[in-house]
Amino acid sequence: MRARRLPVNGPLTGYAVIILVECLLTALLSRSFQILRIPSDHLFYLFIPVIVLAASVWTWGHALFAVLLALILEDVWLQEPVGQLRASPEQTAQLAIFGCMALTLAILQARTTESRRRLEIHRTVTLALRSALLPQISCVPWYDMGFLFEPASVDPNVGGDFLDVFQISEREVGLLIGDITGHGVELAVQTVQIRHMLEMCAVQGQTPAGCLAAINQMVCNDARFPHMATLLYAALDVGSHTLTYSAAGHPPALLWRDDTGLIEALDHQGVIVGAICDGSVTFSDHRVPLQPGDVLLMYTDGITEARRVKEFYGEARLSAFLESQHGESGSLALPKLGAALREFSRGDLVDDTSAIWIGRQREPE
Repeated sequence: MRARRLPVNGPLTGYAVIILVECLLTALLSRSFQILRIPSDHLFYLFIPVIVLAASVWTWGHALFAVLLALILEDVWLQEPVGQLRASPEQTAQLAIFGCMALTLAILQARTTESRRRLEIHRTVTLALRSALLPQISCVPWYDMGFLFEPASVDPNVGGDFLDVFQISEREVGLLIGDITGHGVELAVQTVQIRHMLEMCAVQGQTPAGCLAAINQMVCNDARFPHMATLLYAALDVGSHTLTYSAAGHPPALLWRDDTGLIEALDHQGVIVGAICDGSVTFSDHRVPLQPGDVLLMYTDGITEARRVKEFYGEARLSAFLESQHGESGSLALPKLGAALREFSRGDLVDDTSAIWIGRQREPE
């Protein structure tokens, strides 16, 4: 059960109230022990309700401090008869030390609470920005599509995965997936810049390689863009059913061939965007035909690098999953992939997981 917090104005006030209640409870129980003439070696039982109270309204760490506070109170004041409570200079110094400890813990708790609140607001805003950047279109003639976009479950910050599907022309559709180093709102804004630049290049008729070269130049020339990015961009001609793609350090897409049942890795990775800025970087275009029943899976490294202790999910498991989803639609297959990743990692995904599924529909018999 999660520890509850007192409904008070701020952690400092709450801490003071808790200490006061603990002191009163300790005094009451101690005096009851004296009246009932319970042996002093049973003093341990005195701290059980103190621990329970502290843990119920604060945290178990505070409960430990409550025990220490109760001990010093018992030693300083509560052994004297009523009306004769006195403390020696040494005992007063001990109590002052524990008072400083209480104040220090209260300040640390206040700062931690505020930091967590700001971090949660930061995360919420970033997720809202990135959710607004999901693919613009989800329906392509003659093709089945699906998307996976899940933020990391471990890191309280937000990673840099992004994906997009957009219209280039009447017969061409752009498919983009990428991963920018870093996290946060600033990174989400830079994602917008990359997407806008790439879409503008594509609409102007540049090939995927030309678009990646333009983005690399933009990243290198803009001092406000300190991050590097891996990208995989493909232009799908729905008329000729030809896929033209270019990659910048991104994991290779997997292509499942319906006629052979084999999986091909489109392994032409290129150079990471922003890694080399001396003008020597070039990107190349590659073309593959898509036959009826073929399925293309574009993904980020958060999928293959999902881990369980020291074991990675890996490309072999991803390929096996793709093969097992033969004949399934992307909208149903990718949620299964997300569930498989969570199960494999026991819910501790340390990176974003994103994927685009696009499969050419079979022709009616």
